[in-house]
Amino acid sequence: MVPRLRFAPGGPVPYEAIGAAHRDAVTELCRIRDAALSQRDLLGTSVSVSGKAVGAALVLGAAQRTPETPPKRAVQPVDTGQLKNSDDAVAAEALRRTFPLVEKVTLRVEVSPDHWDLAGLISQDTAVRLLDFPGINAAGSYGRDTFLSRRELVSVHTILLVISAVRPESKGASTFWDMLTEDGREPQALANAALVAANAFDLAKPPALHDVPDGPLPLRQLLSHSAEVNGVHVYGNKFVHHREDGIVAVSSIAARARSPRHRRGRRTTTSS
Repeated sequence: MVPRLRFAPGGPVPYEAIGAAHRDAVTELCRIRDAALSQRDLLGTSVSVSGKAVGAALVLGAAQRTPETPPKRAVQPVDTGQLKNSDDAVAAEALRRTFPLVEKVTLRVEVSPDHWDLAGLISQDTAVRLLDFPGINAAGSYGRDTFLSRRELVSVHTILLVISAVRPESKGASTFWDMLTEDGREPQALANAALVAANAFDLAKPPALHDVPDGPLPLRQLLSHSAEVNGVHVYGNKFVHHREDGIVAVSSIAARARSPRHRRGRRTTTSS
């Protein structure tokens, strides 16, 4: 596809028909091509690497303008030895060069019962799997991450969408949800699987209740006195279909203040 979709006039695709989306796709394909040509016997394998190297490699670069011509081929051999190098900087650089080939990054985490008692949820044969997707609107991602998200979400039981309590409507969340419905999932099944978390709720303005008498405040009255709470309620219902217990208000600052220290494992695995 890359050689045939040339950006110059005279190619097999009319020049006037080539837009930004075409150039973005070709640019991403060129990165995947370079990573595939650079790797040495890494495809189909799992490699344990340091957590620091993974953290450095996961940082997304700044968004860049789409080039008018396809990027030139850049092949820099990478093997398992470089990924396991004791120098985290060397390992991180090797991981960056092959990152378009990485299927998933697995972190095994040990949670202290003082922080979160999972005894009733897991056993020696069963673990809780929390999946965090790269973001279908991330800078430099024009198809690969969407493909991975669609494939992995097939077996997911619960889908958590995090929105801002101050500005609930999110193009990314809407695009993500539309992608799921386009894949043929039943709307009610999706609604039953959805949880909406309104994050940074501590920044939302409290409702003006000067005209409300003392006592219990019905939801309808609360919504009419708080634009931000109403925004969370209206937008959240797009996903949960009026299942009120599917929308929660959270604050990371308050959560940290209440949570005791907990231990974490350090083993990290990447799969190509």
